[in-house]
Amino acid sequence: MADTGEATARLRGRILTLLESEEERAFWDHAMAARYLRARSGNEEKALAMATNSIAWRREYRPDLITFADVEPVASLGSTVLLDRPDRLGRPVVFIRPGTKNPFPAADRIRLVVWLMEHAIRRMEERGTGADKLLWLVDFSSYGDREKDGERRETSKATLHIFQSHYPERLGHGILMSPPWFLSILFKLVRPFMARETREKFEVLSGDQDQLRKRLGELLNCDQVDFCMRGGVGLQEPSAAKEDAEPAYSSESDGASDDDQFVDAVSAV
Repeated sequence: MADTGEATARLRGRILTLLESEEERAFWDHAMAARYLRARSGNEEKALAMATNSIAWRREYRPDLITFADVEPVASLGSTVLLDRPDRLGRPVVFIRPGTKNPFPAADRIRLVVWLMEHAIRRMEERGTGADKLLWLVDFSSYGDREKDGERRETSKATLHIFQSHYPERLGHGILMSPPWFLSILFKLVRPFMARETREKFEVLSGDQDQLRKRLGELLNCDQVDFCMRGGVGLQEPSAAKEDAEPAYSSESDGASDDDQFVDAVSAV
């Protein structure tokens, strides 16, 4: 769907009538309206309904006020990591390890994901690279060692809902590393039915470690590749004083949209 400036401007004008503060008006700029419009395939009424829902959610949940101190305990597990530097295209890199033992309740895990999204978006804007999407790396190498987790389903459902509803058009590229056999088969089955733009956003990397390293090297810096190939081993915590400027961890220690389909696949496991 080709976005038109007129449609976006019209949608933003309608959104502005719902806002109550200068802070909200600054957040709902032209680019944000365009993302919501694209997420609803150019349907202005559906995009407005989606934006209205997000306005209410942000007022109640206040994702912009979450600090690293609020999420530090669950972040210390290292199952969801925002790498210290962007990829070669300037996009923030999120590294996830499904199956990691997690003793925290769903609410704490969800808050971490929301903090990560808000923090990654702020960093993109501050760097001014022109990037507005994220690279997601999901490493399933330890998935077979997972333990029974009663909070996983609730966490997945809530994360899926938040990502789809309140962070549209933020997925730049999604890579599933060493996925379980059933997920590989699922992707092979649905891939022919995906639009070309959607197919180009997703990759499944299995098997040969040299090939995996080569492909990651095309996307990431060398130290980030080493970090990912170690399965996220070697994490460095930031100081509390830097919580608003630095990511949760660094990769340098020891040396219905496309977005919806990607999160659906990850949440399925």
